[in-house]
Amino acid sequence: MTRADDTELVSVLVPAFNHERHIVACLDSVAAETWSRLELVVIDDASTDGTYAVAKEWAQSHGDRFERVVVLRNEVNAGVGATLNRLLREARGCYITTLASDDLLVPGGIPARIEHLRTTGSRGAVIGDCWLTDDTGLVRRDSAYVVLHGARKHALAAPAGIRREVILNWSVPGPVLLFHRDLIERIGGHMYDETLIAEDRDLYLRLLALDALRFVDLPVAVYRLHGSNTGAVHFHHVRRELEEADRRHRSSFPRGLAMMLGFVAAGRRIEYRVDQGSRAWKVPFTAYRVLRRAVYDAHSCWTRFRPTQ
Repeated sequence: MTRADDTELVSVLVPAFNHERHIVACLDSVAAETWSRLELVVIDDASTDGTYAVAKEWAQSHGDRFERVVVLRNEVNAGVGATLNRLLREARGCYITTLASDDLLVPGGIPARIEHLRTTGSRGAVIGDCWLTDDTGLVRRDSAYVVLHGARKHALAAPAGIRREVILNWSVPGPVLLFHRDLIERIGGHMYDETLIAEDRDLYLRLLALDALRFVDLPVAVYRLHGSNTGAVHFHHVRRELEEADRRHRSSFPRGLAMMLGFVAAGRRIEYRVDQGSRAWKVPFTAYRVLRRAVYDAHSCWTRFRPTQ
């Protein structure tokens, strides 16, 4: 994409918490993005380390790269959902993307996603592919969707397949979403549920219910894996939230997809019981895993051979 196409402002929103070691690399990756009209908004969620001071110092040195730079701090820890919503209230861009303060953007990922939305005539949301890194900084150039979750990207890329793929196999890594500002009103005026740890599953189900989500098969970000990722720290609580989200949003989907959500929710309940040490649930758990594999394989074949349906 040429610079002449950079006609609209893009807001890059960075919720930050205790990432003093990583935030400079994160912000450097935003500055290296090829889209010319960028706004950077960072909110530190009451970190106990030097994250806020490092971000402020970086912004003072790199402000000329952006049309607008804002670095704020929550006086008390508000959580990721509340911080993301505050970031959205600060954002002025036509397009918005979010990036955790330990993740990275891949140069060209913003224009690739915007071009995909423009090509499809969508004012919705688009996700791209994602590479992996760890605390050593070594980037693994393999798809996070495939490595972490065994996702099938041909299904994600099919307009009819993306809903079934995300419902059956939750596989979306954190830093890949970009959306048009108009989408906020379409999904009820708010993006993130501030009561949840797993706020992303709830958001994506609402997007899928509106058929407002698309996938572009290009690397747009780098997701950092480490022991303090939210899902790892709050594993059991997150699983219960995912189950509740699946049940809560079932009524928003056509019958077939609603049945899939119910199936996945039941599986989460079974897995939770097994994790808690209940031997009585081991046979249902094994049966569920076999059935889930069969359903997933059937879905994958249907998507591959009927991608436009």
